[in-house]
Amino acid sequence: MNKSLKVIYEHGVLRPLEPVSFQEQEKITVLVLDQGITDSVSPAENCYDAAVRAGIIGIVEDAPHDLSTNPIYMDGFGR
Repeated sequence: MNKSLKVIYEHGVLRPLEPVSFQEQEKITVLVLDQGITDSVSPAENCYDAAVRAGIIGIVEDAPHDLSTNPIYMDGFGR
């Protein structure tokens, strides 16, 4: 299960700002995102534009420029 929740850091502890469904002593993995990125996403903004603004477009070297240029990837699209 993946879940996004807001927390506050107080006295060395991350405290959820909303109720959580975790069990006591349950081990989970926490992914920390820059607050500026998560707060500034507009509901009208698409995923590509958000990725460009976050600076993650173009960071992978030797990747295809556009997968749609390979006909195999687009075979049957729209049928």
